[in-house]
Amino acid sequence: MQGGLRSALVNVLWIDSEPSVRHFGRKLLSGFSGLEFFESGSKDEALDVLSRNQIDLVLVEIALSRDTRNRDGQILIKHIHDNTSAIPVVVSSVSEVVEITTAMRNGAYDYILKESFSNEILESLVERIQSGMALRKHRQQKIASTDPSEDG
Repeated sequence: MQGGLRSALVNVLWIDSEPSVRHFGRKLLSGFSGLEFFESGSKDEALDVLSRNQIDLVLVEIALSRDTRNRDGQILIKHIHDNTSAIPVVVSSVSEVVEITTAMRNGAYDYILKESFSNEILESLVERIQSGMALRKHRQQKIASTDPSEDG
């Protein structure tokens, strides 16, 4: 269904400290119509992108540096969940149960291991985001059309 997705534009931010992973993400997402791609290599860059753009879907790695103790991705998930309307999804090589549990508690919508990430998974995520956006827009229009303050 590539290229045939619903018409709602989805802004996707891919956060990973590895440029090759972000390049892969850009290449993978280029096959989908209706997507705007943003990328970031660090927590600070990601916060900047989030502050300047209306992002709908965030794909975030847990460890955002070569330091294996780094968990800036967990901080970002919590920030995204608490301060934006974006949906955070972890795409990580970190597979420890405690990290997965923490990410879900911090507000991650899903947790996908990098080695299992595919076009089909991305397509499903984007379709769910677009469906949710269309539903929210429909609800807002319905609420606006039944607004009692418009009655004289």
